[in-house]
Amino acid sequence: MALITEYWALDIIIHLLLTIATIFVSVYAFYKYKFSYWGRKNVPHTKPTIPFGDLRDTNVRRSFGGTFKHIYESYPNDKVTGLWMLFRPTVLIRDAKLIKNVLVKDFEYFHDRGFHFEKCEEPLLHHLFALNGKEWRNLRVKLSPTFTSGKMKMMFPLMADCGKLLQEVSTPSCFRFVLYLQWPIWDHIIS
Repeated sequence: MALITEYWALDIIIHLLLTIATIFVSVYAFYKYKFSYWGRKNVPHTKPTIPFGDLRDTNVRRSFGGTFKHIYESYPNDKVTGLWMLFRPTVLIRDAKLIKNVLVKDFEYFHDRGFHFEKCEEPLLHHLFALNGKEWRNLRVKLSPTFTSGKMKMMFPLMADCGKLLQEVSTPSCFRFVLYLQWPIWDHIIS
């Protein structure tokens, strides 16, 4: 017994097409609603692409940092800019006072920075800028006594000497290395 037509195969195809259309419309409505977040908050924002947000050109045309630099330079007069990491709303802040408020005064609301990693697989990423929440707080409590103003004043001459030594040692050798890499390329291009 067919519900729409008397041919059961056609009935199955119609139901299948209706199901696919419903799924497609639902996913489209979900992304459309998600990508209207910054518009509902009246924040200047980028125009995302479904489903990638602002990451569509990442690793194809630009690096991850290059994507953020492009967005940063596209909105020079705005203090904040809304963007999307896939379908997750993210804010890019340009104003120094607002950055200080977020990182210092309002830290309790902005402690998760969106970097997630496995400590056992990536031990070098276990640093103050990448940690979230309680782990960040514990590491900050351990490191704060190290960076008092008195200790920073004592470390400054040592760091300046190390910087000068690094500059003296690395600049000539790096320059020779760059020339070594560039000359064969230029010879190939010219000839």
